Amino acid sequence: MFFKKALFLYIYLVLNLIGTAPSWGQTRDENEPETPSCTTADCLKPTEVTPEQPTNNRREIILPNPTQFRLSVFGNQKKGDFTFGFGRTLPNNSALKGSSRIPVVSTLQNYPSISPQGFVGYRLAENQRIVLEGGGNTKFLGGDLSYSIAPIDSQGIYSINIQSQRGRSTVFGEGENNIRLPNDDKTWVYRYGGGVEYAQLINNINLAVGINYERISLRDGMFSNQVFSRDQFGNQMTVSDQGQDDLVTLTLAGLYSIVNNESYPTSGTRIRVGVEQALPIGQGSIAYTQLAGNISQFIPLNLFDNSESSDTLVLNMQAGTYIGDVPPYDAFSMGGSDSIRGYSEGQVSSGRTFIQGTVEYRSPSLFSFSIFEQTVDTRGIIFVDYGTDLGSQYSVISQPGIVRDKPGWGVGYGFGLHLDTTIGLFRVESSWGNRGDYSFVVLVGDRF
Repeated sequence: MFFKKALFLYIYLVLNLIGTAPSWGQTRDENEPETPSCTTADCLKPTEVTPEQPTNNRREIILPNPTQFRLSVFGNQKKGDFTFGFGRTLPNNSALKGSSRIPVVSTLQNYPSISPQGFVGYRLAENQRIVLEGGGNTKFLGGDLSYSIAPIDSQGIYSINIQSQRGRSTVFGEGENNIRLPNDDKTWVYRYGGGVEYAQLINNINLAVGINYERISLRDGMFSNQVFSRDQFGNQMTVSDQGQDDLVTLTLAGLYSIVNNESYPTSGTRIRVGVEQALPIGQGSIAYTQLAGNISQFIPLNLFDNSESSDTLVLNMQAGTYIGDVPPYDAFSMGGSDSIRGYSEGQVSSGRTFIQGTVEYRSPSLFSFSIFEQTVDTRGIIFVDYGTDLGSQYSVISQPGIVRDKPGWGVGYGFGLHLDTTIGLFRVESSWGNRGDYSFVVLVGDRF
């Protein structure tokens, strides 16, 4: 407890010395209109009040509402606030694991990323909420049930969750060599478990620390009871010989964000960092330290004087490594719409270490139009992605990338359109890989 408080105090003092301005925290009056909806961890920030207002000293969690659907069943915005909709509503920075939690780096997402999502949320009290969020398609199914509370005597948010996810593995499902399970089916990775988290925002830095438990198994379908530990050629796919691993991890996640628009930035900086320590407990006795970082810089260019909006150059760099055991199913998986475009997900590499970079140019608004009473701003983009595993596929347990003949590095390039609407960003992208692959995708949400 002393270490945690000292860490938060140190970061707070450093930020004040370099002159960063607070961006979180607000005062809400009973007569003010309802707080606007949002999709970030700000939604959980309790309101700050002064001692002169003792009747308003209750700390409040604002239930996020990032989509177009909202239903207040009791007509009271402080209790009985029920919402539902499409998209995601959990905090952007989290030390918990789950299908809807945003990883520090895109290569830690080892399931197909194109999956419709939805949520149901209910505010139990001013400082408490419960949210069920999930999504699925023919290759993936996942859900996350969480409860959060902002105690009156605490500056942070405490959360607990239970989660379950199952999907086709991008580690075991791509590559020049098509290697399947002994019964010739494709590999599905099942994960279920839960965790506890404490999160606090100091100025522009959101810190979260948590502990998670997961039971991981490999199976042959979305609804299967048969467990596998090896593929059709005898390569080990789990750390234990039973086909099931226990994973207990301590996680620290940080998000530093000073951008002009959280949903679609055109200037500013966003940095994500993560440290995860696996404890050798349970089946597999897995022990590792995982380090990951992700930095995005949004640079307004203003090349067109007559434009009402600025064009933007986006620079992104991601990197990560494991120290210790690397479970095959958790190797860094490169390739795909949120990694190296022009390749399918996991097609480039499954390694212990990776470095990945992107340069993307975004034009000013080309034109706007209306559909279903929604205004759509259209921007053009061109991009180049590059990534390498630095030859680290050999040091992953059973070498899944090597036996599937994944190249270990790749370059992707292409162009597309961004459709910015009041309900979210839609990406339409065409891309090519340096080995002749082609990809066309329609996605929701910014990759940075």
